[in-house]
Amino acid sequence: MGVFVLIQIVVVALVLAGYDLPTALACATGGLVAARVAQDLLAPQRPVRAA
Repeated sequence: MGVFVLIQIVVVALVLAGYDLPTALACATGGLVAARVAQDLLAPQRPVRAA
């Protein structure tokens, strides 16, 4: 639920700043995807056990 609220806040802020709605949605979605990728890349790696 928190992610949807964050998207709404970002989209409203971008629309109020003068961006059109499709651009604001693309920026919010792209930012969340980039944050998820960065989180996965920077997370401590767990050792993999051999089968």
